[in-house]
Amino acid sequence: MRLRAAFAALILVLSTALPASAADHRARAKAANSALAQFYDQNTGLYRTTNWWNAANALNAELDSDRLLGTSTGRAHAVTTHAKHSPGGFLNDYYDDQGWWALTWINAYELTRDGRYLNSARSLFQDITGAWDNTCGGGVWWNRERRYKNAITNELFITIAAKLARVTSEAHYRDWALRGWNWFRSTGMLNRGDLVNDGLDSACRNNSGAMWTYNQGVILQALVELTAVTGDRGHLDVAHRIAGAATRMLSVDQRVLLEPCEPSCGADGPQFKGIFARGLRDLHRADGRNSYRAFLASSAQSLWTTSRNSANQIGLSWTGPFDTADAARQSSAQDALNAAVAVSAPVAAPSPRAAAACADRGSASSYGRTATLWLCDNGFHGHLQGAQAGDQIYVSTDNLRYAVTTVSADATEANTPAGFWGRFRTCLRIGDRPQLTPACTPHSTS
Repeated sequence: MRLRAAFAALILVLSTALPASAADHRARAKAANSALAQFYDQNTGLYRTTNWWNAANALNAELDSDRLLGTSTGRAHAVTTHAKHSPGGFLNDYYDDQGWWALTWINAYELTRDGRYLNSARSLFQDITGAWDNTCGGGVWWNRERRYKNAITNELFITIAAKLARVTSEAHYRDWALRGWNWFRSTGMLNRGDLVNDGLDSACRNNSGAMWTYNQGVILQALVELTAVTGDRGHLDVAHRIAGAATRMLSVDQRVLLEPCEPSCGADGPQFKGIFARGLRDLHRADGRNSYRAFLASSAQSLWTTSRNSANQIGLSWTGPFDTADAARQSSAQDALNAAVAVSAPVAAPSPRAAAACADRGSASSYGRTATLWLCDNGFHGHLQGAQAGDQIYVSTDNLRYAVTTVSADATEANTPAGFWGRFRTCLRIGDRPQLTPACTPHSTS
């Protein structure tokens, strides 16, 4: 079969802005981390302008910065915060709030090996297990009033259990993680579109609530951790479906993360996107895809260039403009910048496959580069003259982006067609008549 003639009008576009280098990502993350530290209050051990659960995430972002960037801010703040609040056990009326603190103290323990942090995480998790009952067949409640079972609290529960299982090698944590996941996937909160809704209604059915980015991010972390403690890579298959749906549906042009509540997200919503960035980072580390690396890099690039003020503070919308500064916005952006640093090394490019039924060779020029392209039944092949390392090529038709690939500076036509190669991420209509059923490649790459 041949691709239909309409593909003669295929558009091939080079990235319009030079991609940030690994050094750029590190420099930006360090600058943003310094700005985040300005919100920390030594007297309270929390962060000015934001709330209790946000503070856990802000500290978590600083701990990640310490690990990635060689800073010490997170360690220092962890000592102060733990000393001021450990007498209260980091407990309150909301089990999800407790879950955020548990994740932060696990992170602090893994960074410092200070057993006090691990003990706090254990105690928090033990308290949350008391919120599990048989209503709706299982799961933990959102708060101590026990009126709502929602996604985020249960996602945190699974993640904490799996992390504790990995860190301590204690089987009962693994059992809780599997019990939580088996219940979660049976509830329908993970919908048919591979996105997570907010929670369950009074009849224990998916309530069709908002699909917040953080709900997608935490379940990615849970599934990565479950893979680590069970060895079952089927969890990663589910994670890839969720990540693919989220980067398509909860984004601007499939390149920059977007929260459904923007441009007005209250006190909680500004925190959410950074949590997704952490989850996508972890999935990339476990089973990397260049598409995840590109998505995190483009989000980090956009927030830095379009949503930053002169003090290196970042606003709500990562596509700009800057609106206002607070610790939730800043720590969320810090998570994204940290993730871009963490995934800055590219995943090895797929080996070019033998071209099959290629047609409609075309060319396009931009920024001093000229690309030639073959569209084939099994994907696309091409060559880029004047290539520079990190160049990204977007292949699209009918104004819809179908694939993206990153080329190397030494791309050649030695094995024609070669240079760059990829498989389409969605369906292509093949044949001479538009009424023909679209043909879909069964998987994606890069």
